[in-house]
Amino acid sequence: MKKFVVALILLPNLLLGQQEKEIGNLLTEGVPDIPQALAERMNQYQNTRAASFSGWLPDGKGILIATRFGDTPQLHLVEMPGGARKQITFFKEPIGGGSFSPDPKYKGFMFTKDVGGNEFRQLYWFDLITGKYDLLSDGGRTQNTMPSWSNKGDQFIYVSTRRNLKDFDLYTSSMANPKEAKIILQQGGSWSPVDWSPDDKKVIVQNNISANHSYLHVLDLATAKLEQVNPSSEEIAYSGGVWSGDSKGIFLVNDEGTEFQTLKYYDVATRKFTDITKSIPWDVDNYTISRNRGTIIFVTNENGIDKMYQLNTLTKKYTAVSGIPEGLIGGMDFHPTKNELAFTISTPQSPGDVYSIDLGTNKLTRWTYSEIGGLDPSTFPKAELIEYETFDQVIGKPRKIPAFIYRPKNATGKIPVVINIHGGPEGQSRPSFSSFTTFLVNE
Repeated sequence: MKKFVVALILLPNLLLGQQEKEIGNLLTEGVPDIPQALAERMNQYQNTRAASFSGWLPDGKGILIATRFGDTPQLHLVEMPGGARKQITFFKEPIGGGSFSPDPKYKGFMFTKDVGGNEFRQLYWFDLITGKYDLLSDGGRTQNTMPSWSNKGDQFIYVSTRRNLKDFDLYTSSMANPKEAKIILQQGGSWSPVDWSPDDKKVIVQNNISANHSYLHVLDLATAKLEQVNPSSEEIAYSGGVWSGDSKGIFLVNDEGTEFQTLKYYDVATRKFTDITKSIPWDVDNYTISRNRGTIIFVTNENGIDKMYQLNTLTKKYTAVSGIPEGLIGGMDFHPTKNELAFTISTPQSPGDVYSIDLGTNKLTRWTYSEIGGLDPSTFPKAELIEYETFDQVIGKPRKIPAFIYRPKNATGKIPVVINIHGGPEGQSRPSFSSFTTFLVNE
């Protein structure tokens, strides 16, 4: 659905001069000089750092994160909550995630990177024992993705354009010989692997046509047979899917019959749906399933704010997860052996840090404490969700538009306002950390 959310930024003070100045061919009027002290102060805000969760170590004794200490985000190991960040990649280019095999006998992880920002990302294996990395994809002017691991962890599927430099085909490799890739799907267009069946014999794959139109299929790895999930003449937008523990059904998200991305259960034999989140009038934006496939955690976008829910896959009942800081949630993954979920969260008061939550006790643990330029985070403005009436009506009542407002603390009297309107048709202002918004409101 289209989102109509803006941000209103209230400024503590704004001095407008009347001077005129020529800078080359540029003539400015009424724009005051920027004091050097203000520029240096802004540099502090722009040098805040964020940490994002990449994955649990296969034995569960630590996490892999991406964060920036130099010019680009690199991968680091964190062995305990609040522990030191041990940097393990040192490239000039930013690293695209890090993914461990589910099998702990493989002491390393996959990552992707390009060269000089050319966007031709290649797939690599990083050996944690030797500290060496090895190219697995073709190394040409092709685009390659992170792997989708089998449940056993001995195989993986990735997407590559190596066949004709245009279409996104699916390739499979084994950890026994990871450089030998076998093409398993070449239908043309944009395809991606979504989830391996519990017995590793079938894979859910998605064919993306546009932002509002996609298809799901089940690919049989032995026969290469491709069977469409929910055959329909309607234009439906899917957001992936995961197998149930008994392989009889698929939990998926789509917008069929509703304006919202809704979590549903699809019975493969009967081709019938059970709507799970129909009563939640918001999009399901993100979800992940536990290793034993007994629990799904899903996140809804409720007027721009992320809310987390826990679903029992047998009863298909869900409850809200409490105690999560208000902000944007991403990068979720279950602990290999515990009922614990790790994730990244960004709030207006935090640039982005990694947490985990015990889903049995709701105990929240913070793993990283990202640097914020020596600033005091208690001074950072909060995002206040408001609504204002617009000119048109819905069922005889004025339509209300949601917006986030950022107020300076201890401000008095009339103060200037910056109105930050998102682009269309699908943009949305959301309450994550913005160094520039924080700088405007505070300084």
